[in-house]
Amino acid sequence: MSGIWLISYLSLWIIVIVLFLVVLTLARQVGLLHGRLRPTGALMANAGPEVGEQAPEINATDLHGQEVSLGSNRGKKTLLVFVSATCRSCDDLVPAVRSIWKSERAALDLLLVGLSGDEIANREFIARHKLGNIPYVLSRSLGLAYRVTSPPYSVLIDEQGVVRAKGVVNHIEHLESLLNAAELGHSSVESFFQAQYDNQSTIATDTT
Repeated sequence: MSGIWLISYLSLWIIVIVLFLVVLTLARQVGLLHGRLRPTGALMANAGPEVGEQAPEINATDLHGQEVSLGSNRGKKTLLVFVSATCRSCDDLVPAVRSIWKSERAALDLLLVGLSGDEIANREFIARHKLGNIPYVLSRSLGLAYRVTSPPYSVLIDEQGVVRAKGVVNHIEHLESLLNAAELGHSSVESFFQAQYDNQSTIATDTT
């Protein structure tokens, strides 16, 4: 009887070791796959002002009582972030917005644009997420001007009031991709990686 128990015990250990090796192999394959996949940045998905076009000139008063203007020569970049007080993804994006506001405000104006809900709902959104003095405009007309219907969405406008990048944003990597791609002369991170891919393909072709 003891011999049967010993065999069972050893068999269980063999199974455990095999399962461990399988999991280790799968983890390695996942790591390799992750390394081969290029990062995903903000996706352009609307028919608003095209990259390179002048942004619509709009003047408005934010919910803090401050005058804001867009589309003119401001001498400073502006990042528009379209949100909704009832949008779950917008709730998830807010920490990223606060982070960008703290780290980039010296060189970048940031404007939150509420697309839905009344003033009370949007003020509750501001208070709930501790947005402080970050400029916040409740403006459906601004959403119409930029053809934004599904927040969260962001548009980067340069110092001369020209649209430089835009895209759907769900987390801080998306916001940063807009800023970084624009600095490198691309409208989105997708176009940046596509340019890299095309360049590598050209080099590979030339060397063959």
